[in-house]
Amino acid sequence: MKENRMPRPTRIVAVALVASVLGVGGGAAYALSQPSPSADEPAGVSKVEGGPAPERLAPDWPTNASQQTYGSILEANSPEDAPDLVLVATREGEPGYVKRTELDAATGANVSSPKEAVAWQKTQTARAAKAASTFLDVYDQDGKTVIGKFEVQYSSIEP
Repeated sequence: MKENRMPRPTRIVAVALVASVLGVGGGAAYALSQPSPSADEPAGVSKVEGGPAPERLAPDWPTNASQQTYGSILEANSPEDAPDLVLVATREGEPGYVKRTELDAATGANVSSPKEAVAWQKTQTARAAKAASTFLDVYDQDGKTVIGKFEVQYSSIEP
């Protein structure tokens, strides 16, 4: 007995069509289940109860015996809020900290004028051309004990 089946390309198109109809239908059902916006609340704009969203407070970084703050730079609200010792991983994958001042110097984050920016760009381009890297000491949270190296790699910035 011969099975009555659609050819393979037709089956794929049929499955895709059914899936898209279900997806659109499911989306429409969700949209219809949501309350409609009023003139006071335009669609797509969320309302924050009690006024504007609160500002993020500067992190309360832990400090070591030398009064250096330490932690992940990802928790900082701005470069000024970053800790003195920035969490990184050594070349061997061990957690530790680099001094923010050294990291800023290695990455150009300490550039503060157009003249310094041009000089930094020239230095960075030369390093990238040679595939050079800068290696920073990685410290324990005491900021004194060196536990490894952190590599800052340079790459060219070309359009």
